[in-house]
Amino acid sequence: MGFKEKEARSIYYLEQKHLLFYKKYHSYYAKLDSFDVSQTYPKFDKTMDLDTNSDFLFSNQYQDIVVQNFYENIKTDEEGNLMYFAKNAIPQIKALKSQSIKNRLIENLSYDINIENESYDKIYHEFLLITNDPILKRKLTANYNAANALQPGNTAPGFNYENQKGGKTSLENLKGKYVYIDLWATWCGPCREEIPFLQKVEEKYKGKNIEFVSISIDAIKDQPKWSKFIVDKKLGGTQLLAENEWESKIMKDYSVQGVPTFILVDPNGNIVTARAPKPSDPKLIELLNSLRI
Repeated sequence: MGFKEKEARSIYYLEQKHLLFYKKYHSYYAKLDSFDVSQTYPKFDKTMDLDTNSDFLFSNQYQDIVVQNFYENIKTDEEGNLMYFAKNAIPQIKALKSQSIKNRLIENLSYDINIENESYDKIYHEFLLITNDPILKRKLTANYNAANALQPGNTAPGFNYENQKGGKTSLENLKGKYVYIDLWATWCGPCREEIPFLQKVEEKYKGKNIEFVSISIDAIKDQPKWSKFIVDKKLGGTQLLAENEWESKIMKDYSVQGVPTFILVDPNGNIVTARAPKPSDPKLIELLNSLRI
C-alpha cells in the first residue's frame, strides 16, 4: 500500500470515527441527552470490515471504531451497566479473526477479573486461552490472584491509620471482635447517603462483639475538613484516615475500584466477605444475625 493510499484510508477511518461518535460527543459536551442527528446527516459505513488485523495495527482511528462498535453490541446487565459484562463478550471475542483485536478487548476487560464479579474464575481461564500476549497473561493472573486472596476465610489485609480521636488504630488492635469496615470519602455522595443507615446499625449492635470502622480516602491535606465533618455529623464508630487517597494500601489490598465499599472481618482477623452488604441493605442485618454477633 503506497503513501497516498494509506493517507486516504487513514482519513476515511477518521471520518467514520467522527460519524460514529458524533451523537455521543454532542450529548456529552452540549449536555443534550435527547439530541439526535438529522436525516441528512451522513451515515456510518456499516459495511466496514471491523475484523482486519492489519488495519487495527495501522490506524488508531480504526481501533477506536472497532472497540466502540464491540461495546455497543454486547449484552449488558438489566441497568445497562457495561461493568462485569466480560462473560457475555467471550463468544464474540472468540469469533474474531484478528488476534490483535482479541488482545485489546481482553486488556480492556481485564479488570472484570475481580472479587466483585462472581464469574471471574471462568473469565480468567477463558481469557488465558484466547490471548497470546505474555504481558497480558501476567496482568490477568495478577488480577486473578488478587481476587482469590480476598475469598472468605483468608487472612484479611491489615491497616494502621490515623484515628480522628488521636493516635493510630490497626486491624490487629481490633482482634477478638468482628470488624465492619466502611471505605468512604466526605466528597462521595453515595457514601454520605449511607451514613444514617450506618448509624442505625451501629446503634442496633451497640455493646455487641463488633467494631464499626470507617476509613476515609480524603486527601491528607483535607484532614481538618474530614475531622470537622465527623464532628458535625456526629459520626460514631472508629474514624480513620487512609494515607494516599485512591492509591492507599487498603484500596489496593482489597482491590477497591469505587466507594463506598464495605468489608466484614471476623474476630480472628479473617475475611468474612470482602464485599459486605451496605448499611441500607437489609441483607447486612441478616448476615450479622447469622453470625450470632
